[in-house]
This record gives sequence, structure tokens and C-alpha cells, in this order.
Amino acid sequence: MPWWAWLAVGAVILIIEVAVQTEFWLAVLGGAALMVGAVGWVIPEQPVWVQWAQLGVFSILLTVFVRRRLHEKFVGRAPGIAPDLIGESVIAQETIEPGGTGSVQHRGSVWQARNVGESAIATGNSARIERVDGVALDIRT
Repeated sequence: MPWWAWLAVGAVILIIEVAVQTEFWLAVLGGAALMVGAVGWVIPEQPVWVQWAQLGVFSILLTVFVRRRLHEKFVGRAPGIAPDLIGESVIAQETIEPGGTGSVQHRGSVWQARNVGESAIATGNSARIERVDGVALDIRT
């Protein structure tokens, strides 16, 4: 592909990222395509397989070193964190002592939760989600 085609593809992918909001996955791919176009402008007449290899390498590098920072800067949180859960209520399925873990029910599903509060949460009582830590919830009364 000519270098200008890589730039055009990269620009289109970045526009789609803005419209669809894929948590910067398409931004990584679009940025990598722009980088392949820039390399093609500086070093013309590269084989197509080299251009695709560059796309893969640039995509990996941008994913590892740039995507999280972009997400935190523009969204305000790390990718993968579910902010819509914070502040919602859960129902304890068992007594959870302070600092202890146990099962809670939220939106019809059972989750593992850690009591980050200072008092125990009795079975059947509600608590509030303070933080999402992977697949576990930090809760308190």
C-alpha cells in the first residue's frame, strides 16, 4: 500500500474510535496505521508484508505504552474499571466481618466482596460498593 493510504486508513479508524468509543482499541490501531504511513513516507517501496508487520509491532507498542495513559487522560479512569457499580447497593449473602470477604448479591448475580468498613455486615443487610477490584467488590455499610 502506498504511504498515503496508510495515513487515510489511520485517520478513518481514529474517526470511528471517536464515534464508537471502543476504549481506545481503535485509537491504537489507527495510530499504528498512521505510524506505518509515516515510515512509508520516509522509506518508500517497502514490501507489503513489512508494512503489515510494522502495523502489528506498532499496535503492540501503543497498546503496552500508550493506551492506558490515553484512557486515563480522556476518560478519567483506567480501562476495564466499571464505574457504574460504584455507589450501588449489594445484599450480603453471609456475615462479612471488617476486613473479611464474603458473597454478596448484586443485579441478580453473586459477587465476592471485601468489607472495607469498620463494622460487620450481617446476612441480608445492604452495603454500598466503594470500589471495583477486578472481579471483587470493596463494600461498606
